[in-house]
Formats: sequence, structure tokens, C-alpha cells
Amino acid sequence: MIELIIWTGIFILSLAILIKSADYFIESSSSLGLSLGLPKLLIGLTIVAIGTSLPEFLTSLFAVIKSSSEIVISDVIGSNITNIFLVLGVAALFSKNLKVEKKTIMIDLPMLVLSAIALFIAIKDESFSAFEGIIFLIIVLIYLTYSIKNKDNLISDKRKDFKWKYLIIILISSITLYYSSRYTIDAVIHLSKILKIGTDIIAMTAIALGTSLPELMVSISAVRKKESDIAIGNVIGSNIFNTFIVMGVPALITPLRIPHIIMNFVIYYYFLAVGMFVVMSLNKRISRKEGIILFIFYIVYLIKLF
Repeated sequence: MIELIIWTGIFILSLAILIKSADYFIESSSSLGLSLGLPKLLIGLTIVAIGTSLPEFLTSLFAVIKSSSEIVISDVIGSNITNIFLVLGVAALFSKNLKVEKKTIMIDLPMLVLSAIALFIAIKDESFSAFEGIIFLIIVLIYLTYSIKNKDNLISDKRKDFKWKYLIIILISSITLYYSSRYTIDAVIHLSKILKIGTDIIAMTAIALGTSLPELMVSISAVRKKESDIAIGNVIGSNIFNTFIVMGVPALITPLRIPHIIMNFVIYYYFLAVGMFVVMSLNKRISRKEGIILFIFYIVYLIKLF
């Protein structure tokens, strides 16, 4: 009972720090991007997405080092499902209409679909090799290069003056995002063990949820500031980076094992999530009702796993 109370306290404290860190991160990242002449969507797809993907990336490296490579895919695909159903769903609930840019529909969503298909092809043999990791890293490098060099992306009519404090705040908040996420994950895992929940389920639920908390907080913060393009870009960018980078880099260290439940159920549920995201975005907005639907599918996902 005492242990349960202690870890519950750690969870609440780390989550509170996470929320505040995300608020500072999104504000400074937006200001830095605008000072460099970048539009908000590109900020969401690069600076914000990479920053909020740090927990997944570092957790995956720790998993490989501890010879638990199956946690990598569980965290990645679990986080990706959480990003679409929970993060995007909650963001839509906080916004009357979550606007989707034309550029997102034409370029970024197809890239998201490509990443899902590539992931399925790569893991269908229930392993993920170093060669496949290299291919994934090459793909994301091409995508980033295209996004940054696209002339339409480099136009901004709300340029700010550059200030070094933007970089300092981004650095500090990134560090606190990582550590607060780490302790949130530790707390959830300990609470799960106390409540006697299976470790495989923990990897795809508790750890995935924990590493997706930065995306959730950043997206909520962005919507509150009426920056829906950052919220959308954050989800898409994080999923793309999770798939290509978080899977790619650890695979260079050792081949990754793919749990049976991933190929039997979870990967298809991820396809459903991506498909729903694409369909809902076709009218250039995601409504509150659609946000509720996304959230319900996340609850169903959890129920199915348990």
C-alpha cells in the first residue's frame, strides 16, 4: 500500500513537470522557428516533433542495451497509435475545429501512410535488421531535406527577432521533458507491477503512453494558443520520426525482435488509426465529434490489449 502511494505521488509530480516543460518548449520552439522565417507547420514537423520524440528514442536505446529489443517496436507502434487516437483526439476536443493544411494532406499524410506501410513490410518476418534500419534512416533524411528545402515551407509573414533565450529554454525544457517522461514511465511501470499487469501489455500501453505524454501536452498547449497546425504537425512528425528514427537507430546496434501480438493485432489497428486520420483530414478539419470518435477507439485499443 505504501509503495503504491509513493509511486502514485511520483507519477503526479513528474506529470506536472512534464506539462510545464511542454508549455515552455512549444512557446520557445515556435518563437525560434519564426525568428528563422519558418512557418508553424514546419516547426511542428521538425523542432517540436523531434523534441517530443526524445523519450521514445532514449527509451528504445535503453531497451536495446538491456537486451529487451522487443520493447522498441512495442513503444514505437504503441506511441504512434496513442498519438493518433489519444493525442489527436484530445487536441480536437480542445479545439472547435482542428484545421488541416492543404500541404499536410498533399505531402505529410502520404508520408505517414508510407511510413506505416514500410513498417509493416519490414517487420512481417518478426524481426528488424540493421539493413532495414539504414533504409529507414535514409528515407527520413530525404523527407526532412525535402521539407526544409520546399520553398513554400520557408515563407513566413510573422518573423520574430532572434533571441538566444529561445535556444536556452528549448535545451532546458528538452532535458526536463526527457527526465519527467522517464520518471512518469518508471512510475507507471511500477504501478503496473504492483497491480500485476503483464510486461508485454505494459510495453504497448504504459510505456507507450508515458513516452507520448510530451506529444499530448505539446498538442494541447498548441491548441490553447490556437496553433492547430503545430498540433497536427506534431502528431504526424512524431509518428514519422518514431517509425524511421526510433526503429532505425537501435537496429544499428542489434536486430530488433517483434512480438507476435504486434503482427497478429496491433499493426492492423495502427493501419486503422492512420486510415481514420487520413479520411478525417480530407475536409481540411477534424471536429470535436471526430475527436471523440478517435478517443473512443483508443479506449477500445486498451480494452483489446487487456
